[in-house]
Amino acid sequence: MKNLFICFAMLCSLGLWGQNIYVRAYAADKGGWIVTPEGETLCELPGGWRVSGHDAAMAPVEEWPMLLWRRGAYPAPNKYAFLHRDGSLEELPQLTWAREMGHQLLAAIMNGERGVLYHKDGRVLGRGLNMLNDFDERGLTVAGYGGYQGLIDTLGQFCLVPQYRSVVSLGKSCYAVEDTLQQNYLLRLKNHDGQTLRWDTLVDLSAKEWSINTSQPFSEDGYLMVQGKDKELVILDTNGQLLAQQMTLAYRNCRPFREGRAIVGTDPTGRKLGVIDEEGQLICEPNYNHLLDYAYRRALAQDTITGQFGYLNPEGQWAIAARYCEATSFRHGLAIVNDPKMLDLCTGNARQKGDILHQPGRLTYNRVIRDYQLLDTSGQVVWQDSCREVWLPVPGVVGCNYNEGTYVPAYRLEWLATGKYWLSPDFVFTRWEQVAEATNEEVIRLNLGARRWQMFRQQVYPLPHDFGQRLPALGALEDLNLDFHLMTTAWETILGKKSLRKLHLRHCQLTVLPKELNDLEQLEELDVSENELTELPRSIFRMKHLQVLNIKDNPLPPSLIPRLRKALPDTEIVYK
Repeated sequence: MKNLFICFAMLCSLGLWGQNIYVRAYAADKGGWIVTPEGETLCELPGGWRVSGHDAAMAPVEEWPMLLWRRGAYPAPNKYAFLHRDGSLEELPQLTWAREMGHQLLAAIMNGERGVLYHKDGRVLGRGLNMLNDFDERGLTVAGYGGYQGLIDTLGQFCLVPQYRSVVSLGKSCYAVEDTLQQNYLLRLKNHDGQTLRWDTLVDLSAKEWSINTSQPFSEDGYLMVQGKDKELVILDTNGQLLAQQMTLAYRNCRPFREGRAIVGTDPTGRKLGVIDEEGQLICEPNYNHLLDYAYRRALAQDTITGQFGYLNPEGQWAIAARYCEATSFRHGLAIVNDPKMLDLCTGNARQKGDILHQPGRLTYNRVIRDYQLLDTSGQVVWQDSCREVWLPVPGVVGCNYNEGTYVPAYRLEWLATGKYWLSPDFVFTRWEQVAEATNEEVIRLNLGARRWQMFRQQVYPLPHDFGQRLPALGALEDLNLDFHLMTTAWETILGKKSLRKLHLRHCQLTVLPKELNDLEQLEELDVSENELTELPRSIFRMKHLQVLNIKDNPLPPSLIPRLRKALPDTEIVYK
């Protein structure tokens, strides 16, 4: 673990992780934030705007300006804009649809015209194109025109004129091509000189009666899975050479090579998975129901005996014992797993979602907050915490969602090498121990209300033993939620927080409110619903600054409501 943190520190000092991070806001009325490698908020996205192409809550910023989109009110189309590094927003009313293509280019519908290749500097480089993929490292992408397909460069020029029925990029400068006679070939781009392309024909696929699954391109290692004439597995390298003798394995269960290993099935009806090497030799017998691709020399697998998840080494042996009921493949040298102490909460059959394996059960369905760990490739725990979701957006940074429900946003980024962290500007502290770890100025919103899974029990809990001693030091506190807590002994401390703007005391078994309540001169929202109040103090009638007063589900006399409305005409009074 020590070596891992030394590696983190070296990479950070070299600037290899100097990448900004996009964090999507949880609330719909906010857009999100761009966070710098120094842990500062670079800029905030306007409300309702999202980064185009990113569904995850956290993602690295690939290039500037960033393409944003905002959902239009039906039947109006979506809106698009550029977010510049200085935080300025440049709206693009001429675009009604757009997609990032890389190299500062967009595929767009502009002024009702489809197939526009649009540069972020405002130039239109092509029209009427059907662009299927992002631009690759050579600056080329497949584009259709007039019913045929070819290749265009980043200037919008055709390097390969549209003369083929189909052109599919397989990576490693190789393409699967179908000509107008419906003959299929595996071609390799030999060189790209201006607008001149030269090809090498690697394999005549039609002559050999081979077929390629174009959704499985060449692996990073330069290997391609091909289905043979008799459904056998054929492995090719980037020169079109056979890497191994043909194998009688179930082709539909084969996945591309990763780090010299490929996951394969057994027979056309079998579901068991195993591992082969570049020579086509079985490294690991097909015994596994769930087995994911290798990453950082580790493959996530389900133990056939216990049903739990662990990690295999390249030799097919357990490198990290199977003792988890939720785990991810390695990313940036780390894997996210649940705390193995919680195995008794895991039930049901295993399920796969992307690079995640998990067992549904009480852990998934009834617990909002879970205990997570980060493992290095040796199985050492380098980080652990209790939260709702965990991400690894960029190397050396872990992102967490601590919220207890949709109404309590709480995102945090932590840099593992240095321990510095960033809190989302709308962060709500929901656990008392979190307050001790933060500075007093960071605690603006504190919600100790019962967690959602406890609310159905309607229990009332005591406040933390040191609540009265610690609360006065929170000088920036504006929003305090003590729902489902016994807090009658804490009134003196609460009334001393003159900065409070929101105070929520739902279901706290209150029978009376203090007459000094109007000392909270900045209070805008007061919730005392679901209590046992039979009257309100006169001081409430003088709190003209209140915007919302929630008194519903209290045994208050009906005659009180007209008096409140007369005394507080600008206050929204919720009483039923």
